[in-house]
Amino acid sequence: MAWQGVPFRVPFDVNEYISIALNSLPKITIENPTDYWGVALTAGAALVGGIIPAWIAKRTFRENAALLKSEREEQQNFLTIERKRQQEFLIEERLEHSKSLEADRQTQILIAERNFNMQVLSANRQAWICTLRDLLAEYAVQASSKFETQNNSNKKRKRYLPGEDSHLSLEEKEIAKKEFYEAINLVDEERQKLDLLLNKIELMLNPEELLTKQLLVELYNLRAIGGGFREGRKFEDLYGELRKGTTQLIELSQKCLKNEWIRVKKGV
Repeated sequence: MAWQGVPFRVPFDVNEYISIALNSLPKITIENPTDYWGVALTAGAALVGGIIPAWIAKRTFRENAALLKSEREEQQNFLTIERKRQQEFLIEERLEHSKSLEADRQTQILIAERNFNMQVLSANRQAWICTLRDLLAEYAVQASSKFETQNNSNKKRKRYLPGEDSHLSLEEKEIAKKEFYEAINLVDEERQKLDLLLNKIELMLNPEELLTKQLLVELYNLRAIGGGFREGRKFEDLYGELRKGTTQLIELSQKCLKNEWIRVKKGV
């Protein structure tokens, strides 16, 4: 071990000497009175230092709570509005769906009606047209037949009632009388047949339509033409009226039947 010197090692440490010197100095105690003001200030400063953060924390909490409440209210309002919009949308969608269903139902009803018209009404109307056509044709023929029987009856009447200068024997008068009454009976039979056809036709027609009214007028005119023999009118004149009336009846019948046939093709 190296020699450290006697009595201190060399080189000397100045710091150690200063420390020893300072430790050798006596302790001096200075007594001062208690500073309550400082304590109060310290306590006040500590209190204020505690209150301010607490107040800041409380204010921050209240502001956060108010902000959270506001956000919740806004969110609730948004959800309410959104729910209302969804309900309105659902209602509108249901209404549109209902309208669509109603439109589909009306379309189906229309299609069903048209199918019914085409399958049932059109078939019935076509049968009606055929029946009316046959009745009108038969009426025209029957009107001519009635006219012929009335012409024959007029001839028999002239033979049976020739006047005061008649040269017929009693037997010939009886024969003429018998033929005259037979002719009258035949006229009545022809008139009944014609009236039956007239009633059938009139029941099949709509009396409110103008064309129907014209057709009925022509039917009654044809029925009354034969009565001109009792008025002393000539056969040629009455026969000309008969042919003219028959032609007009055919023309009106064609118009009426054509209108009905158009309805059949349309299915209405």
